[in-house]
Amino acid sequence: MLRSIAFVLLSLSLATSAEGAPAAPKSVGFKTAYKLFGSCGHLSIPSTDYTKLCGPNIFQLIYPGGRQSWVFIIRGKSLVSFSGLGGLNYPTGGILRIDHVTLATNQVATTDARTASGYCEVRLSTPKILEVKCVGHTADGDFSGEFVSDGSAPERQDF
Repeated sequence: MLRSIAFVLLSLSLATSAEGAPAAPKSVGFKTAYKLFGSCGHLSIPSTDYTKLCGPNIFQLIYPGGRQSWVFIIRGKSLVSFSGLGGLNYPTGGILRIDHVTLATNQVATTDARTASGYCEVRLSTPKILEVKCVGHTADGDFSGEFVSDGSAPERQDF
């Protein structure tokens, strides 16, 4: 898990805010990361569908102050993070209103945070199966991702 978290940390620490966008949270600022196991049903960015390359894990990053990010991995290429403040009512799930989407690539070490509107819907379909659906609308187009956990316990890393 530490290797996966290291990639997420490095990628999000490179984030720079798009003009007029809220500042992207710095990776050193999140306090807890969860790595969930399962399957990615869909992942797309404007004009590109990455569903076939979407990894079998998703990360939930929790920051002090209520900010959360849901991070989808594009195998061997990059990550897409949907981030916003509050709104989830655990243990049953809820809606996270997002205010930005971050796209980070490890091939050329770039990160792009964009102002967005949209949501991440988190739902427990059974006591152990978590479903995550994120949609982010930006000036450059739409980002979306869907993930279903396999029922195994998530890995937790505190920082």
